[in-house]
Amino acid sequence: MKIVKMPKASMANKSTLAMWKKKEGDSVEKGEPIFEIETGKATVTARSPYKGILSKILVKNGYSAKIGDPVAYIEEEL
Repeated sequence: MKIVKMPKASMANKSTLAMWKKKEGDSVEKGEPIFEIETGKATVTARSPYKGILSKILVKNGYSAKIGDPVAYIEEEL
């Protein structure tokens, strides 16, 4: 299982996860957009660092997380 972490999207230490583009159980490709981050000035698209199945979302839409905090898990496809 791989951990997806909140990327650095601005100079702030914390960002808001605006919207998931995938749901639990969906297949994801490395580099594919999986969620959007709201910063004070813009909305930034975060891309998957891994290929696999989005198995668990830890940070729901509208909630904040610090840079580097886990936001989801991706499991390797068998």
